[in-house]
Amino acid sequence: MASGLLVYPFGLNSSLVKSFCGDSDIYYAGECQIGWGYMLAIVGVMLTLFLPFFANGSPSSSEKMADVAAEAIIASFLN
Repeated sequence: MASGLLVYPFGLNSSLVKSFCGDSDIYYAGECQIGWGYMLAIVGVMLTLFLPFFANGSPSSSEKMADVAAEAIIASFLN
């Protein structure tokens, strides 16, 4: 998907796109608008690449998470 997002702007230089969008070029859409879909796809690819690194710092088993949740519930009742 990342390679498709990188190659997509090269299509703006084609004659078909120029007939619809006017004076378009690579990384300039002319009278057309790229829209939010392209930007959200870039954000999705970035999240896909970076979130696994953040997951390394999380608890490794569901038991640890259950213990932390149980301690939080007990602490909230005691306070």
